[in-house]
Amino acid sequence: IKLIIDPILSGIKENSAYDGIIEIFNNFLSSLGIYTKTLQVGYKLKNEDFYLINPISGDDVETTDLNKKDVIKEIIHYPYLINEQDVILEGEIILWRIKHNG
Repeated sequence: IKLIIDPILSGIKENSAYDGIIEIFNNFLSSLGIYTKTLQVGYKLKNEDFYLINPISGDDVETTDLNKKDVIKEIIHYPYLINEQDVILEGEIILWRIKHNG
């Protein structure tokens, strides 16, 4: 899945036609019982959410706002699951990082 998703998501940044391609691909996966777990930018992750994701590094992610701990700043791709709880591809997201003064 990742080998297909990554180039499509790169293409979306360049050309909106890729939106249709990702929709077709996700519909195909859905017919096989594989679906994405929708997450939102700004969502504060709960402990039970962390098995779904692989936090990755990003630019300009430091904040002093303690309320942004474990909050999604950007979604690279959603997690893909089967049987509603079995992760077959972790979602890649960028989280805010708390900058400690000192």
